[in-house]
Amino acid sequence: MPHPHGQIYGYSFIPKKLELELASCREHYEETKHCLICDMLAEELRAAYEKYKSKEQS
Repeated sequence: MPHPHGQIYGYSFIPKKLELELASCREHYEETKHCLICDMLAEELRAAYEKYKSKEQS
């Protein structure tokens, strides 16, 4: 999907990239009963915290 320079765009369809992301989110939720984006954020925060803690101890 090209990146237009604007704030809000309305399409009469769901762009393929967003359709795939939504399908992945649904599949993850069906398997885990957790939000995929929330789980990804939690993992990123955990990794950043572990990196911070390891530097703090050095």
